[in-house]
Amino acid sequence: MNSRLVFIFFVTAVILFSLGYIFDRWLNPWLANRTVKKLLCDIKKGKPQKPRNYDFEITFDSNNISVRPLKYKSTEQVSVTWMKIKRATAFKRDLFTVDCICLLFETVDQMTLELNEDMKGWNALTESMPNHLPGCKPLSDWIFQVATPAFETNPTEIFSRS
Repeated sequence: MNSRLVFIFFVTAVILFSLGYIFDRWLNPWLANRTVKKLLCDIKKGKPQKPRNYDFEITFDSNNISVRPLKYKSTEQVSVTWMKIKRATAFKRDLFTVDCICLLFETVDQMTLELNEDMKGWNALTESMPNHLPGCKPLSDWIFQVATPAFETNPTEIFSRS
């Protein structure tokens, strides 16, 4: 009876090992190759990629920066006046498998507003910040410093009003 259980265990272990080997050696690379070929084919055909599914939207004008939720049935938004911003700091949050680049705005009345690259309107905001905050470093001057090395916070002051 005991040797029969050992035999069943041994056969099961060999089968599971073989399946894992087959998956790792043949099936997984085949699936990855197929996905890449399909993506390249879609790019060559000019098919647009799926739009990002944003949770929040950043909007701004010559007076304010505003953030509002997109997925929730809320009309609330948070706004900060450009003139009240006394400091802007760029940094990174470690989200375990990826990093998320963020901006922290501090106002003269002790309010803070944190924005990140996963918000709709991020690119437009980061490109136009030097126009609204005189003396603010352009994105090209700070993005590499904040982005590297990976998984480090790398806080970098990009604007300060005296």
